[in-house]
Amino acid sequence: MTPRWEYKIVQPSKINMATGEQLRAHSVKLLNELGLEGWECYHAKTDTMPSVFYLKRPKDR
Repeated sequence: MTPRWEYKIVQPSKINMATGEQLRAHSVKLLNELGLEGWECYHAKTDTMPSVFYLKRPKDR
C-alpha cells in the first residue's frame, strides 16, 4: 500500500529577530518542535528571508 501524507508549509516569523543568528536559532527550535510531532522537513526554500520549510508526515498516525 502506498503511504498517504499530510503536508505543512511553515515560515518562521521575523518579529523581534535582530540578527541572522537569532533567526537561525528560532528556525532550529521550530523544526525540532515540529519533528517531535512527527513532521519531517523534505525541502527548504532559502532564497527568502526567513526561509520557508516544507514538511510532511504520514497521514494515518
